[in-house]
Amino acid sequence: MGVLVRVIASLSPGWWRVIVGPGVGLLDGGSEQDWPEAWVPAAARWPNGEFRVSGFVGGVPQVVAE
Repeated sequence: MGVLVRVIASLSPGWWRVIVGPGVGLLDGGSEQDWPEAWVPAAARWPNGEFRVSGFVGGVPQVVAE
């Protein structure tokens, strides 16, 4: 399963603004974060692209295979 991550946009080269956990309980709309491009799957690198992560290992999100 995992937590939903929604891509907003690329605001600077090599970085993507994402919302982690939109619609999840106490997050109240999600947590906006800037992630390096390597953390965002290529198929989700567009506005409103979505993917799921199962957690973080060594500070890096673990993408759930769809």
